Amino acid sequence: METRVIEQNESGEDVSSAILIEVSPTPGVAGIIAGSYLIENFGGKKIAEITSPYFPQISLINDDGIATLPKIEMHIVTIDNKKLLILMRNFPIDSNEGSQIIAKKIYEYLATKGVKSLFVFASGRVSDDRSIYVSSTKIDNINQLLLSGAKPAPSLDSLPVDRLTGFLMMLFAINGKDVYLMLADTPSYLPDPVAAKKLLEVFSKSLQLSIDLSKLDEEIEKHRRTVEEMERGILGIESERQRRTPSKEPFYIG
Repeated sequence: METRVIEQNESGEDVSSAILIEVSPTPGVAGIIAGSYLIENFGGKKIAEITSPYFPQISLINDDGIATLPKIEMHIVTIDNKKLLILMRNFPIDSNEGSQIIAKKIYEYLATKGVKSLFVFASGRVSDDRSIYVSSTKIDNINQLLLSGAKPAPSLDSLPVDRLTGFLMMLFAINGKDVYLMLADTPSYLPDPVAAKKLLEVFSKSLQLSIDLSKLDEEIEKHRRTVEEMERGILGIESERQRRTPSKEPFYIG
């Protein structure tokens, strides 16, 4: 088995000069939520998938209960005549050698399609202020993102992305292409649709895309109710534990 990009573009979608969005599996999975939202709500079509022996040796269960091997999928979405190429995966890759090989294979494929810019959608705990932080290979590139509500990314000890994303960013950068890291601040490791919405708000405003996020509001409300139920359950367990625990150590005479 080798690392391969398998084209599945049966409809002949033109992907030349598309903007690449790589969704990184980071805490809060805001990038995955945002990427999935674009694919599901704007007629996304799968044009390729990537397989590799360097992927985690696990089986993933889909919504239909079917077990499949890990793979990266590439989808094309067109919004306001702008083409977005979305690279979807829900697993990290930490192998240094494997990440280099996979990133190189993906980059070479995208280079033949004329893809010249990369946006990385990621999330993580930065400052607890729910902001969108951005950085780029060129300072002038982020001006429009800053005008759209983002903040300059603070100095970080390490990027909140895995090695595959890191190598992909490096390949785009050293070949003179534009790279943008968009980091949504999220308070926890739980899926965070609020962070995903803020990512899409800044991204769409900077590129002047008309993106209706009303369906994402429904997911945010579901998430809020789920968190409240979890909190009530935790408080109930804690209250029961305290009720059964003596207020002080038993005292015995004799």
